[in-house]
Amino acid sequence: MAAGKELLFSKIVGAFAFGLFIVALVHVLDFSTSEELIGAFKKTGEAQGALLHLKDTELLLKDVQRSHRGYVITAQPEFLNPFHEAEKELPKQLEVLEQYFRNKPGQQADINLLGELAAQKVAYVRSSITLVQEGHSEQAMQEVVQGKRLFDQLLLVMDRMQRREEQYINTVREEAAYYAAKNRTVVLIASVASAMLLVFALRRIALEVGNVQALQEKLREANDELSASNEELLTINQVLSENESSLLEARQALELREQQLLEAQAISRTGSFVWNIQENKVSFTQEYARIFRIRTDEPYTFEKFLTRLHPEDRNRVQQVIQESIHHKTPYQLEYRLNFADQPVHLFVNAKPVYDDATNQWHLFGTVADITFLKEAQAEMKAQEERFRALLESAPDAMIIADQQGRISLANLQAEKLFGYTKEALVGRPINLLLPQRYQHLFANYQKAYSKNPDVQKLELGEDLWGVDSKGREFPVEVNFNPIQNREELFFVAAIRDISQRRVAEQRLKEAYQKLEQTNHELKNANAELGTFSYSISHDLRAPLRTISGYSSILKDEYAENLNEEGRKFLEIIRLSANRMGTLIHDLLEFAKFGKKAVHKRNFDMHALILQVLADKSLKTGAAVVVETMEPVWGDPALLRQVWENLISNAIKFTGRQEKPIINISYRRERERQVFCIKDNGIGFDPDYSQEMFQVFKRLHADTAFEGTGAGLAIAKRIIEAHAGKIWASGQTGAGATFCFSLPIAEA
Repeated sequence: MAAGKELLFSKIVGAFAFGLFIVALVHVLDFSTSEELIGAFKKTGEAQGALLHLKDTELLLKDVQRSHRGYVITAQPEFLNPFHEAEKELPKQLEVLEQYFRNKPGQQADINLLGELAAQKVAYVRSSITLVQEGHSEQAMQEVVQGKRLFDQLLLVMDRMQRREEQYINTVREEAAYYAAKNRTVVLIASVASAMLLVFALRRIALEVGNVQALQEKLREANDELSASNEELLTINQVLSENESSLLEARQALELREQQLLEAQAISRTGSFVWNIQENKVSFTQEYARIFRIRTDEPYTFEKFLTRLHPEDRNRVQQVIQESIHHKTPYQLEYRLNFADQPVHLFVNAKPVYDDATNQWHLFGTVADITFLKEAQAEMKAQEERFRALLESAPDAMIIADQQGRISLANLQAEKLFGYTKEALVGRPINLLLPQRYQHLFANYQKAYSKNPDVQKLELGEDLWGVDSKGREFPVEVNFNPIQNREELFFVAAIRDISQRRVAEQRLKEAYQKLEQTNHELKNANAELGTFSYSISHDLRAPLRTISGYSSILKDEYAENLNEEGRKFLEIIRLSANRMGTLIHDLLEFAKFGKKAVHKRNFDMHALILQVLADKSLKTGAAVVVETMEPVWGDPALLRQVWENLISNAIKFTGRQEKPIINISYRRERERQVFCIKDNGIGFDPDYSQEMFQVFKRLHADTAFEGTGAGLAIAKRIIEAHAGKIWASGQTGAGATFCFSLPIAEA
């Protein structure tokens, strides 16, 4: 009966150890996927913070641009206030962005470029301030134009960085969704597998218990048979020969039962031993020999047993055994074996027993291998330490509460945010961290979860406030997530202080309102410009037509009444009126192209250039070469005007050459298409390569070449409306080259 109970107890211990192993495995898998999910959330938070700082930087640059233009136009110092503020804040924002993008090479390159361009822009503003103060308003206005092109480059870099960061956020969010699904799948599979394995273990234990009971029943039957045989031996000696066969069968049955017991010990990793204390001899089972790695055919003594123990446990084990023998009491003990390849942990149950037949003491005991149980316990402890380290490294305040809403764990960020120590928070209700008006939210979520466990997450958004230990309230963003294990339900709250975000949103709102006001002012200015254009068109052209008409009448009908000097003055009047009319016409054309809408589509630029050349009907005998070009995304009508102006200039300024040559070329540079027209005409001084794009700015005398100087200004306005650039290069007497670029991103 005692052996049966020991066998049953060993089975229960084995099942318990197996269950602990399954629980540990589930926790390991769940922790791994949770760690991946938390990493994805952390990346998302960092990328969103980077976007907010990019928006702040863009607003500061816009303040610089508006201050630049406003001060140069009005010379009012009030316009410089936003510039001075932005000049102080820009380095701070750029430093923060460098920290965000330190591990992103693409973004790091753009933030370096952004810093260089911003420094150039600030330098332009400071130069313009000096020019205005010195009375050079016209030069300051030129630097405003140059600063505007630099500002456009800044906006392009900012837009590229924002789009790249938004793509990164989308990628990280997809990873987070994948990790969340993976977490749920792992827990579900592990739970189902553990349940199946636990059912299998229980069934196995039930079968083994049945076998032990059967063995006990057979043992009782054998004892009954043995008792009957002994009684027969005492009464009649002659019956002994007749019962030899029965005795042999009983011995065989006993050996069978011993074999079954050994198999049961092997299954449960439990061996047994008997130590004859007087003779110092130890007998043991095969499972004991396997555990201790000893041979069954060699003598085994207590001293050899001690050599198998771990040095740190040897004295303690020897002392416990000696006290057990001295006091004749049983003992239970854990110790380790001294193996080099791996540590082996054992649990021993032993009891000293006196044998009346031999007048000797024996120590009977069982040894169970619990190494796998110790490893599982160590892994669970390591997992708990890793979880605490992860919790402490989280950027947000993390609070874990039980089903009753009592705080069971808090991290360092929670201490900093709410002003309580972690020890002071543990055991307190989570409503301690919420103002009175919000304390119903957690209770409502508990009720919703109890009714529908599928409510896995609660996002309270940005309309929630927290309260610290001093009673100060501040806006927070809170996410609740339930964690259900086998025994208990927990809630994990991630809490973030969004005070700075609220300030940034208010600044953004104010900037938007200011932008709307600026747009309204621009609309009014455009309306006034239209009125001014109408005045030029009707009020100025009428007197000019009168002057031109009367001067023509004087020339045709009264020329003979005038002397030579009078006729000369009359011709000057007529030519000046005609030139004034041409200037007014070009000014209206320049204003018209500034207001004209751009209607983009794909078209053949090569064919468009050939049409312009055909319309010009080149009578100068110039040799024109046009290279093959790719399709272009733009407004064909507006770009035709650009080519008409550029080709007309090339024809005009090569007219004095014996062999005029005009070459129109094309190339691609990254995401832009570049078009150039080169001639062998009179060229220009390269120091004036920027001034020639100003309206009515001419580098040659009116008598040398006709024109008003509006053509290049119109071309520049059209190219900039296409988000492109135009520039010129040349040398006096060595020809000129005009190039412009167009983006191909929309094509």
